Amino acid sequence: MHHVWVVVFAVALVLLSSQCRAKDEPIKLSTITNTAEPSSAEVMKLFRQKIGSHETLFKLVDNDDPSLGLVFTEDCMPRQAAEPYVCFYTTHYAGLTAKRSWAAAYTSARPLGR
Repeated sequence: MHHVWVVVFAVALVLLSSQCRAKDEPIKLSTITNTAEPSSAEVMKLFRQKIGSHETLFKLVDNDDPSLGLVFTEDCMPRQAAEPYVCFYTTHYAGLTAKRSWAAAYTSARPLGR
């Protein structure tokens, strides 16, 4: 089921970006996730694969890239193998300053109860 939502989100992002992007320039997209949580890492890996397959629309970049682009954040709750993925996604248009502040805030945050 999680594959369906990732594909739906990726398709929506592709359609939106095709309306907004400059001619012949892919949108630079950076991603942030909680790599300490296996479910978050699994979903982000799938998302990056789907986005990466649209090279004419998107270019995956590091969070330190100084050029403008989109920041995609994703976090999933812990799960057992048979359980569905429960995730939260946000996308922000940002430049260098916003990317760094998002990355710093996200990596310094600690989950409640741990």
